[in-house]
Amino acid sequence: MQQSGVRYTVGALTNLIRDSLETSFQGITVEGEVSGFRPASSGHWYFSLKDGDALIGAVMWRSAASRLGFRPEDGMKVEVFGSINVYPPRGTYQIVCSSIRRAGIGDILAALEERKRHYAALGYFDPGRKKPIPANPSRICVITSPTGAALQDILNVTKRRSNADIVVLPSAVQGEGADRTLASRIREANRRRMADVIIIGRGGGSIEDLLPFSSPLVIEEIYRSRIPVISAVGHEVDWALSDYVADLRAPTPSAAAELVSRDKAQLLETIMSLKQRLQKDVRSRLQDAKMALSKAGSDSLRYIVENKISRARMDLENFKNTSLNKVKERLWKVSGAARGFGIKADGLVRERLHEASGRVKSIMDSSLSFLKDTLRRAALKVEWFETTCPHLVELSMRDARARLKVSRIGIEASGPRKILDRGFSIVRGKAGNVVKAASALKPGERLSVTFAKGCADVVVTETEE
Repeated sequence: MQQSGVRYTVGALTNLIRDSLETSFQGITVEGEVSGFRPASSGHWYFSLKDGDALIGAVMWRSAASRLGFRPEDGMKVEVFGSINVYPPRGTYQIVCSSIRRAGIGDILAALEERKRHYAALGYFDPGRKKPIPANPSRICVITSPTGAALQDILNVTKRRSNADIVVLPSAVQGEGADRTLASRIREANRRRMADVIIIGRGGGSIEDLLPFSSPLVIEEIYRSRIPVISAVGHEVDWALSDYVADLRAPTPSAAAELVSRDKAQLLETIMSLKQRLQKDVRSRLQDAKMALSKAGSDSLRYIVENKISRARMDLENFKNTSLNKVKERLWKVSGAARGFGIKADGLVRERLHEASGRVKSIMDSSLSFLKDTLRRAALKVEWFETTCPHLVELSMRDARARLKVSRIGIEASGPRKILDRGFSIVRGKAGNVVKAASALKPGERLSVTFAKGCADVVVTETEE
């Protein structure tokens, strides 16, 4: 048998093929149907991609699979992005996937962009028409799935930070008919004036899962809503058209809850500030009242009395002159008759003067009575300030202490010591830094592990992401 050409060992030939394939097929996109999907206990995904002509093995490591918003199933048409990898011991090759998406996503995105341009041209997204979000509403309406994690996130945040009432309007958030349910819930909240603000949203998902929040039905209802609406759809990288038409877009449901609930610690700080201002104002008013009372009992009182007496004297003098002139005129007229009856003019004058003295005494008595009444009312006001206002301040301080106690209990319950008591531990490097990822460690590196009771030194032997 005649031989020709280059001679290779199996290993050398396989290595050449591996170098050629792995170098030539980096960062490629492959479309096909999922077949034989096998999720491993380690978190890695193993499956095949096939079409009518061929089949190729595929794998997605746990680190990439944990970031995917959906789980592939047999028969699902997908587009995978990754690189070719050769496994020499078996002489096989496969595609290592860094991301997966359902096939046809490009058409969905194009349709959403067209819808976005349409509503933008109608002015639905204009910043000038957006309503302000209340900073501390008394009632919050949440429209989401009653069994989803988004609702629990919102409830946990608002319970920790606010005393607002939560009204939950359950709705489907994906699938056929979800957009109609979401729209009807927005109408119901407005018709019944159920809250000061609406949060509409859900957790993360694929672009198809989020489509109900980009439906024209939902967009129209958010635009017509008289109640301010916050859109909280998916994770921070996700988006829907509800984000654009809503009065505010929150990156996550938890962030939406934080936007409408003031921190209890901040409220306590505000209460303490108001209490101090109230105490200062009460002290200032009491001081002003005391000074006014003191002044009214000395200089002002003397001035008022002297002024009243001076005016009374002037009135008396005017009255005397007027009365004497009138008496003289009448005396001239009746002098003849007076002589006949033995009436003397001096006696008539003395009678008139006696009447004038009575009037002066009445004026002085009335003035003194008015002054006494004024001083009595001032004393009552001072007494009210001294007895009632400190009681009001004490009530405010008692309420502030109760709120502070509730906040302290919440903070202690979420403290690091309580977390350690539940079985968790803290891992630190040799520099004392907290280790958060296995990728930051190397075999042989010494670590310190802190438990709820005590600590231990360990050595890294192997790491896995």
